[in-house]
Amino acid sequence: MKPFLILWLLLACCAAQAQENNRSLYIINGKVADSADMAGLKIKKMDVLQGARAAGIMHAGGKRIILVTLEEELFDVQGMVTNNQGQPLRRVKIKPDGGQKAVKTDRRGRFRIAALKTGSTLTVSRKGYRRETRNIFKRPDGVITVTLQKE
Repeated sequence: MKPFLILWLLLACCAAQAQENNRSLYIINGKVADSADMAGLKIKKMDVLQGARAAGIMHAGGKRIILVTLEEELFDVQGMVTNNQGQPLRRVKIKPDGGQKAVKTDRRGRFRIAALKTGSTLTVSRKGYRRETRNIFKRPDGVITVTLQKE
């Protein structure tokens, strides 16, 4: 059996059990995540911490901690930023973490970021609107849409 299939089966079992009892905390590339974020990831390494090994980590409170390290991958991300009425917002700043240069949306609210690294966080901000963040753990299936709310 291929290692990838074994990891996928293990991950599926862990995710199902976590949904049943809500006793797992997922940390993907150092960022707290939801079990729904696990679908379709290219996993390099996974470790499950329980009991004494998990005690005191991020105030887990008796939860099982699933540490996931992703395969290194670079990909392009395309997106659109809208207001809560669905209208495109221009000149919105999208800043990836890790020192990559920020980009701004065009007049149609669209943006493109080249060579984004797996596990990056995008911070989306514009004056007069609440800041939003998005963790990008894998190559998006399509265009990412971010809706900003007025302050």
